[in-house]
Amino acid sequence: MINIPALTKRMSRLKYFRSLSLADITRIVTSGHIRTVRAGSVIVMEDTPCAGLFVLLSGQVHLFRLGPDGQEVLIDVLNSVTMFNEVSILDGGPNPFTVIAAKDCIIWNADFQTLQDLADLYPQVALGFLPVLAARTRVLISMVADVCFRSVRARTAKLILDLSGYGEWPISRQEHSIQKLAAQISTAPEAISRALSYFRDEGYICTSRSTIKVCNAKGLAEFAQVEAEQGPRTV
Repeated sequence: MINIPALTKRMSRLKYFRSLSLADITRIVTSGHIRTVRAGSVIVMEDTPCAGLFVLLSGQVHLFRLGPDGQEVLIDVLNSVTMFNEVSILDGGPNPFTVIAAKDCIIWNADFQTLQDLADLYPQVALGFLPVLAARTRVLISMVADVCFRSVRARTAKLILDLSGYGEWPISRQEHSIQKLAAQISTAPEAISRALSYFRDEGYICTSRSTIKVCNAKGLAEFAQVEAEQGPRTV
């Protein structure tokens, strides 16, 4: 059973709701629908009619674009508490991404008209879309720049640095499969495998059946054409 007061408090963690009272947030929560979604389920399908706005209250979702032959490009990985599918709410247009539950999730969803009504009552809701949209746009710009200006090996090096916090922790191969790594940098799994083999042979990384460890972060940073950073980096 969904606990409305508990979820209201979780929604209050969103920075653009912090100026609202719990009563106002409860009104917003009860204006939409709350449901649980099992890992592996499709929540939103791209290019279908606007499914409304979603807030991920618990769990994790992956945002994808699908190619004409079924290939996947992983746009973003979202953890709670955050919103998604905000683009279609701005113009009422089709959903821009396919969204899949990577873990069991609890989500809140409101349709286009409900969000328009809520935005009239609570301008904070509408204003809250802007920084989220800006952040997603920056991710897309970065992805386009990487594809245009970096080779597959350079993109792989950059991804390995990001996922390992610049070598601060090992990367779980169970959590980050070859297919998932390939989807994150818009390439084929075979190309990722070749890049990882090259970096292992050159001593940049050490691999086992369960982990990938960075052995030479500075060398990888030079290969990725990024400046070496001090300390872990959050992805």
